[in-house]
Amino acid sequence: MQKSYCSVHIGCEEEEEEEEEEEEEEEEEEEEEEEEEEEEEEEEEEEEEEEEEEEEEEEEVLLWSF
Repeated sequence: MQKSYCSVHIGCEEEEEEEEEEEEEEEEEEEEEEEEEEEEEEEEEEEEEEEEEEEEEEEEVLLWSF
């Protein structure tokens, strides 16, 4: 990355670096949130599949009982 220097204000470079760090942190947080959402969706899908399997097993048991 290019670093720009401000001849008027001392510390502008530091401010820019801080802003870049904040942006990177925000991006990381967003990525973490997306990953968490994906994990939750996967867990929900797994639960639904398990429920469907249980229902199918119950149906089979009912069929066999006749």
